[in-house]
Amino acid sequence: MRKTKTFKIEGYEKSFTVNELTVKQIISLTSEEMLSDVSIARLKENFETRLLPICSNIEMSDFAEMAPSEIKQIWENFKEVNSDFFEIARKAGLDSILTKLKEALIADFSNFVADSSKQDT
Repeated sequence: MRKTKTFKIEGYEKSFTVNELTVKQIISLTSEEMLSDVSIARLKENFETRLLPICSNIEMSDFAEMAPSEIKQIWENFKEVNSDFFEIARKAGLDSILTKLKEALIADFSNFVADSSKQDT
């Protein structure tokens, strides 16, 4: 049975849920189509339209309002429910791929926040 975890972050009325990804979902996230275009716009689109909907109930607008410590709580919960995948990936020597994926997501999110703040000014 797929794992899910629902949790609260102080200061938000909304409860957040993270989901364990299926093998099919993981494969779709690493498809050639997704990895071939690594532009900031494409990464943002993939993060917002493909990754977030399958791994959580969190929207980009939620992220834009969060402090890094709050985002860390989400990441820690996501790692917890997907711990079996991360363990298998680590044993299979995929650490470097996971690190690159994490770095790309963090960079993409940082650029999204920067772009969002420019639009507000």
